[in-house]
Amino acid sequence: MKRSVVARIGIVLAGVAAAAVVSAPAAQADYPTGACLVVDNQRSAAVTLTVRNQPYTGRQWTVPAHVRWVLLSGDQAIKNPERSWSITAPQGEWSYNSSIETGRGCNGSWIFTLR
Repeated sequence: MKRSVVARIGIVLAGVAAAAVVSAPAAQADYPTGACLVVDNQRSAAVTLTVRNQPYTGRQWTVPAHVRWVLLSGDQAIKNPERSWSITAPQGEWSYNSSIETGRGCNGSWIFTLR
């Protein structure tokens, strides 16, 4: 019985450690509102992430391995009315590029890179 409880706790803790809330750097004047979210998944497996910003709170996207994707809602790139993104995902790196996805109506893009 004790082993079963310990095993369950270990499994739960491993699951919690696998995904964490990661946010783009703090808002600054040079990062405008209306930026889109691009995920650059350089890993060998698909990654699922959950967006925590309004109006997409709780929505999930799965990004295949070795793909760079702009996240879409229907056929529209998702845009953030704030100056940064907050997501639940494996640990990654953030960068901002003012010229990516501007053809989709984005005011630049936050790029979340998973290595």
